[in-house]
Amino acid sequence: MTTGIEWTDETWNPVTGCSKVSEGCRHCYAERVSHRFGWTESGWTARNAAQNVQLHPERLSQPLRWRKPRRIFVNSMSDLFHEQVPDEFIWHVFQIIADCPAHTFQILTKRPERMLEILQGRFWRNFGPSSRGGDFHALIIKGEQRESDVPFLPNVWLGVSVENQRAADERIPLLLQTPAAIRFLSCEPLLGSLDLGKWVGTYYCSTCGYRGFDGGAPDAEEGDDRCPCCGADSWYFTLAETHGALGEENRNPIQWVIVGGESGTGARPMHPDWARSLRDQCTESGVSFLFKQWGEWIPVELTDKNFPVALARTCLAGDGKSGDVGHWLKAGKKAAGRSLDGRVWDEYPQEATAK
Repeated sequence: MTTGIEWTDETWNPVTGCSKVSEGCRHCYAERVSHRFGWTESGWTARNAAQNVQLHPERLSQPLRWRKPRRIFVNSMSDLFHEQVPDEFIWHVFQIIADCPAHTFQILTKRPERMLEILQGRFWRNFGPSSRGGDFHALIIKGEQRESDVPFLPNVWLGVSVENQRAADERIPLLLQTPAAIRFLSCEPLLGSLDLGKWVGTYYCSTCGYRGFDGGAPDAEEGDDRCPCCGADSWYFTLAETHGALGEENRNPIQWVIVGGESGTGARPMHPDWARSLRDQCTESGVSFLFKQWGEWIPVELTDKNFPVALARTCLAGDGKSGDVGHWLKAGKKAAGRSLDGRVWDEYPQEATAK
């Protein structure tokens, strides 16, 4: 289905319905849409998951009919790795993806532990012509990897939702352990400041794996700097210089970060400094950055004379616990726009084969 989501071209929903697992789910847009159209009636809680999460095998073949290459967001109305989705159905989804090499499939989850469990140690082999056209990648579940095997499909981007630092600390390490062609983060709704330094930082410690943005620009040749995590001497290198030479678990780190504020009923404001910080972290480390939206609220400091500034509200941003007080206008998603400091950030990662 054609979509207005800024970072994709199409949505494909072989599964619908979900249940809330963290603070970012509180005002779930998919739940609102589902209730509006009567697809589900009960709240999206764990207790109701068995009735709310629905499989749609009749939709599995949809991407096979789309001739023009496009980016496809898989399960915008659910989570492919929800515990109510059987393993067998997930593999059917990946089999269709394998049979559509011209498309790029973007899979976003808040359940990276199940994603890792399912995808780790699997390979694709037996490249050849498909009855549906294009290349076919036969799936194996487990086994010894052959030289021609692909550890993961090159047209799949895997991402995790990261709304605050707690979610980042819990989900990103699991994402980095999962084989993927492209790994990305969706920081929407952004509910607090995020430090991604140890995952996308400019410097890398080959002793403990720490990444960071050490302002002193450590010089490995002189050996007069220590890793702030483990204290090792002379272990700092720029990621740009060592990319591809890192250990298997550190290759192909985060390559794309999407940032956005919350929209809809009950939306919480996003502090502009949180978005700026993520933009700067991405820019410094060479990670593609996409600013999706301000959401329902826009900071007064970024408004122009067309907004009724007198209606501004003073309130806490995000989850209300961060202590970030600001002045916001409830302008609505469309009016608030998606310009950050005078620029629309629409960066995308380079297409990549799996590593």
